[in-house]
Amino acid sequence: MTSSIVYVDGESVRLGKRIGRGGEGEVFALENDLNRVLKIYTSTADVQQREAKITTIVNRRIGHQSSLVAFPLAIARRNDGKFAGFVMKRVDGHKPLFELYSPGARKKNFPRADFRFLVRTAANVSRAVASVHATGCVIGDINHSGILVSEEAKVALIDADSFQIIDGADKYLCRVGVPEYTPPELQGKKLSTIMRTANHDAFGLAVVIFQLLFMGRHPFVGAFAKGDMPMERAIFENRFVYSRLRDVGMTRPPGAASLADFPSYVADAFEQAFSPNAERRPTAEAWINILVKLESAITQCTNDSLHYYPQAATECPWCRMENKLGILLFLPNFLSRGAAVLDPGAASFNLATAWAAIEKVVLPSQSQLQPVVPAVEYVTSPEAKQAKAKVSRSKMLGIATLILTGAIAFAWPHAWYLWGAGILFACTKLFLTKVDSEQEFVDKYLKAKQRFKEATDAWRTRCGITQALEVKAVLLDAKRQLNNIERQKALRLSVYQSKRKELQRLKFLESQEIRKAKIRHVGLARQTALASYGIENALDITEERVLQVPGFGANNSVPLLEWRTSIEKSFTYDPKPNEMDKEELQKIQFEIDQLGSEFRRTLTSGPSDLTRAVHAITTREKKVDPVIARAYAEYSRAKEDLNYLGIPIPKKTSPADPAQQVGAGAAPKRAARVAFRSGSKANAATPQAKAGKKTRHIGCPKCGQSMIQRTVKQGPHAGKTFYGCSTYPVCNGVS
Repeated sequence: MTSSIVYVDGESVRLGKRIGRGGEGEVFALENDLNRVLKIYTSTADVQQREAKITTIVNRRIGHQSSLVAFPLAIARRNDGKFAGFVMKRVDGHKPLFELYSPGARKKNFPRADFRFLVRTAANVSRAVASVHATGCVIGDINHSGILVSEEAKVALIDADSFQIIDGADKYLCRVGVPEYTPPELQGKKLSTIMRTANHDAFGLAVVIFQLLFMGRHPFVGAFAKGDMPMERAIFENRFVYSRLRDVGMTRPPGAASLADFPSYVADAFEQAFSPNAERRPTAEAWINILVKLESAITQCTNDSLHYYPQAATECPWCRMENKLGILLFLPNFLSRGAAVLDPGAASFNLATAWAAIEKVVLPSQSQLQPVVPAVEYVTSPEAKQAKAKVSRSKMLGIATLILTGAIAFAWPHAWYLWGAGILFACTKLFLTKVDSEQEFVDKYLKAKQRFKEATDAWRTRCGITQALEVKAVLLDAKRQLNNIERQKALRLSVYQSKRKELQRLKFLESQEIRKAKIRHVGLARQTALASYGIENALDITEERVLQVPGFGANNSVPLLEWRTSIEKSFTYDPKPNEMDKEELQKIQFEIDQLGSEFRRTLTSGPSDLTRAVHAITTREKKVDPVIARAYAEYSRAKEDLNYLGIPIPKKTSPADPAQQVGAGAAPKRAARVAFRSGSKANAATPQAKAGKKTRHIGCPKCGQSMIQRTVKQGPHAGKTFYGCSTYPVCNGVS
């Protein structure tokens, strides 16, 4: 872009900051219009065709027929009258659709979104597409980046200059398309020559809706029974992976929801949209009714309050998906979603009282948080069974050899060298045989143990304590800022007074416009050139900037620089209060008042926000987390394999067993062992144990397995009780 000024409806428009760039052009803010932006084409291909198309859209006032689409509203031209681009509605606070339907991206870009939000967004996408069709246009290139979504689930369509529009005999086609959203009948064809229809859009719209409702899954991606199946080919062959009516030779991804999880009217709509019969595809208007009906038929999961799902499902599909994949689909929200708390005002607000209410809400410490682990049925792995079977076969060989050796010794007692070798071989097999891959099982255990520990640490953060601490930190900062609000105001006023003269000088220079001055050798053409480089007044003029403008060199730039110098010399500082002072002081006071109001609102809602955060933490602490459950199951199985094979539990990682770190926590063991060995009465059974009451589980300090109560049968401590490992003699741990 070589010019910072273009002309719209015969008037010059100054471009502001560039806010977007694409393959065909750039999008700029307009300095004096916050509601519109201007797209300048940088590509020189098909200029006449493009200008004719945009002119048709503007002349037919299509942009005024839909508020959901950034249609061209006016033609933009360069100072030479050539077509430059067009003005369109500005779309702020929106993000591309793929930032929402992808679970990973959604947790970052739309952390408050739940399934209800996804359904509402899908309905709004349908409304936007329907509004395009109502104008007689066809989108043609429906894709995930051309649809923008706000935090309120509002939808806006961009790239409207690529839409197809028919104006009598003139046909302005959509020349592009994304294969993932292109219907089967157009796959592999040259799209720039094809007349699109609303029915073609219906396919792309159905794909978008499917991705929103099915957590980012594409309807034509799955496992193919006979090798690879590229998505484009699957679409071309109508292989709708989730179909209940047709066998397409493909299965849906693990953990993905199914059509059975949705009401029949939703499932039927997807079957029709992706049917080999293209004429059955639901229109955008039909999808609006379907999705509005779906939004009214959503229920909340009883196991996880973050999960909302269709009432038609027999179980929560998101719990099933999380448990299957060991992931989290939605994040808790710890801040108020209700109506904004009214600012009580500086006069009625008491900081000490507000902070006392906040301090009453006690946050749990991170070290106190312990995840719930599910009851795990210890199943020995096939690898461990194979390893033990190999050891057993070796020992059986030793026994057989020993029997044979005995027979040899009896028959030929003098052949000691034969039966001696046999005894040696048998003893080797019986007593020295070990698991071949012992170290592999140990490494597997250590890795599983470490993964479980890391999952527990991550859970402590994920369960909400980090977010709760962030809420508390925001409140602390608001308290500090409110305490210092008057000092901050005084500082700003002081800074303004110290810079008053310089600010007055800069404002004076800025008011001296080049176009209104008579400067030698600077006519209209050069004024336009200067303006194109952002030089419009005396403040903009520096030697470095002027020399960058085409047509200005060391000599002919002198008059302009001399004019700037003369303007500076004519400046006179006015120490008396003036209009600029009034505006600046009002601005400072307004900003201080706004800050104070914001801090008071934050502190007023602090107790409820913290209470909500603590409640969310305690709720999630009682719920089995899918990531923890998966890690704990792997850890438990690895430990069971070691016990099954008789391999001692290693002590290479953390001193405490992760299983003991979760839950009630084990009592100190060392003192109990010392007390037992010294004959101390401290080791005697507790009154509850003597009375036969139920006591809590105690884990072995060596291997982590259950401990059972035993009695010393002989020696100086005969008759006393102690706890010993239940796997004795494999493990001789005591407490």
